[in-house]
Amino acid sequence: MTNDLGNEKEFILKPELFQQHPFLKRLIDFYNCLSQNPDPTNENFLHRFLDNLLSNLPTAKSRYRYQEDVLVFALCLFILAGRNAYEFLRINIPGALPSLTTIQTKLAKEGLRALEGEFRYNDMIKYMSTVNSKFAFCAEDCTTAGRKIIYDTRSNSFVGFSLPLDEYGMPRMKYFQTDSIEDLQCWFEQEDISKLLNLYMIQPINSNDQKISPYALAAYGTNGKYTSFGIIRRWFKVFEESSSQGIRIIGYSTDADAKYLLGMRLVSGFFATLLNSPISKHSLLLPIDIPKSWSWFFLPRQQLFLCMQDAIQICTKLRNRLLSTSAVIMMGDGLVSIDYLLQLIELRSKFNHNLVKSDICPHDKQNYRSCEKLCAAIECLQEIKDSHATVVYLSIIRCIIIAFIDPSTPTATRIYYAWLAVFVCRLWRAWLNLVPKQDFNDRISQMANHSDIAKDKFKQKTTKKCFFITSTAFLCIELNAHNLTYLTLLVAEDQLPLETLKVSLFNSQTCENFFRLSRSMSGTFSTSVNFSVQQFLNRQEKISFLNSIKTQSNSSYSSSKFVFPNHHKTQQNHKYSTIQPEKITKQQVQEQVDRAFKDAVTLLLPLGIEDVLKEAHIVTMNQVSQHICNDLYKSTKKANFFIPMTIDECTNESDSDSEESTSQDDDENQSNGLYSWNDDDSMENDIEDNNGINLLPQTTNTSLQSMKSVQDTINPELKDSYFLVNIDAKRKYLHKNTAIWYMTDEKQKLSSDRLKRVMEN
Repeated sequence: MTNDLGNEKEFILKPELFQQHPFLKRLIDFYNCLSQNPDPTNENFLHRFLDNLLSNLPTAKSRYRYQEDVLVFALCLFILAGRNAYEFLRINIPGALPSLTTIQTKLAKEGLRALEGEFRYNDMIKYMSTVNSKFAFCAEDCTTAGRKIIYDTRSNSFVGFSLPLDEYGMPRMKYFQTDSIEDLQCWFEQEDISKLLNLYMIQPINSNDQKISPYALAAYGTNGKYTSFGIIRRWFKVFEESSSQGIRIIGYSTDADAKYLLGMRLVSGFFATLLNSPISKHSLLLPIDIPKSWSWFFLPRQQLFLCMQDAIQICTKLRNRLLSTSAVIMMGDGLVSIDYLLQLIELRSKFNHNLVKSDICPHDKQNYRSCEKLCAAIECLQEIKDSHATVVYLSIIRCIIIAFIDPSTPTATRIYYAWLAVFVCRLWRAWLNLVPKQDFNDRISQMANHSDIAKDKFKQKTTKKCFFITSTAFLCIELNAHNLTYLTLLVAEDQLPLETLKVSLFNSQTCENFFRLSRSMSGTFSTSVNFSVQQFLNRQEKISFLNSIKTQSNSSYSSSKFVFPNHHKTQQNHKYSTIQPEKITKQQVQEQVDRAFKDAVTLLLPLGIEDVLKEAHIVTMNQVSQHICNDLYKSTKKANFFIPMTIDECTNESDSDSEESTSQDDDENQSNGLYSWNDDDSMENDIEDNNGINLLPQTTNTSLQSMKSVQDTINPELKDSYFLVNIDAKRKYLHKNTAIWYMTDEKQKLSSDRLKRVMEN
């Protein structure tokens, strides 16, 4: 190889060099192909990666430098693969990937780290601007977290205690901060340790066809002791803060929990009244013109934001009711029972129905895939004698899937199936109200699949609700159909843009997906799938960075793009979700609703429900709706916005797919500084503090006194991370995490089995 110094453009390679290193010729061919690229802006990442690698190889390791794209790629690789895989690649490919310290510094500079209870509105606004969006859906959900206290060095606070809420329902950030070990001891004795983790997610909406990842707005630990009023006040606060910066929250979605359902009813006025509500005179109200002939529509005509319960949760609730042993579901002359499904599995080929017995197993209460399989087997189920009531019941679930979950459903079809489910339930409920209780007792006596004790138990029921779906499920179906219609009318009146009709994004699955991603971030050789509150915050930072890079890569404005692997089902859903929904008129809405009522009557006709309704002169859609309206008014809720409700007025049970956590992730602990105590034992300048207490007056354990977390002197910069205590009449500096270890008298261990965790919760 020679280089003519007189002509820098000439660079001669001898043939012997190509024979000795064939890789050089292939490398030259690669760059020749790149030079022929007609679009220089669409530069392959591999080009930049090789250029960075080759520039590092001739230099010493201490002088390795990395381009921005390589740093981003390395950080994504570390998050996706984990520490061991990343280190294996870095060590065996020198100069290709930066050290862990470098990428952790890169992650810290991104500013994605959130504190417990911090609502990051400013960061949300930046994210929304990058995706060119002014509208968003907000989701809130809880999952079970490990009951573990950890000292967070960044916030100088103890994370894991249940944060109290302020007058706006917002968690008080950095509430558990102290330099007194007595305060910590008092908290351990008096304060609740968080057993749940509450997460807020923002799903941006725009008119482009790009896939936009949701944004994690806030997360904090809670003990579940909050009311619907706290939820409502928090929703108002998030709405106001977002709207003040130009972001319109279209609505909120939750997991069909009773407290959230009551909050939605109060804030939207759905058979509930919130006195002194700030909605009534708000400048951002979204009013619509409801025709007087729409007696089937119960939602008030002025809303500040919309509310929808997660459709997947509604489907699983309906499935769980079907599998329940404490309910006998009667629908006209038919009985809704899993016995017909068992007959189908035993008598018909699996090629026809694709069902297994685990699909009707009542232990897995969050098995949504089972709901899809049951609905797909409706046609086969019709071949089983006397199964029509069960077919109708499964049809309700199928309607919800088509109306709210399937991203390919047109708007008019969504309206039709949403109201088909509503009218089937209304007709069914009206029939239940009109049939004498003795008729149910006679039918129970004739059942062959229940013992005499079980029959007597059902007969003793004072109400008919055990023969129907749960009140929560019924109200969720009604609420979702009304809010879908309201949203459709807002778009029809040009008050909201067309893209806000992407109803399949209006759910709390963004929270569930974020929880699943967090659980999957344990190392390859780790069996832990759970997390504490602090561990979730650490993982949230990484997932937020990854989502940001994915969104930028999908954007047409980004100069550097990375290609991420996608499951074929995810690609198909994205294909449908990018299809713009169509706008429909009020007349088209009315036509779909009329058709839904007629089909609901036809669907229930073989069960004899119509005969009972005719005797009571409840036949038309208006008559049925008026009957249900009067029935729902009996359970109307009323509350005052300035007089909060008590916890007893709201149920504390949660129906979310709760997951729990037990152990720590070493990578997270090190990045959080939990064990990185850079003490300077040779320092002569001590820190003056006379607030120490006599923690262990007669300690003879030499291993304790030799621990790195117990020091005579410390770096002044680390003062906040230590308690000044007296041990054996000697002044010592005790690290706050060690103090937590000392005061913890019980280790909460949760199962790695999801079903057991859900049942324990």
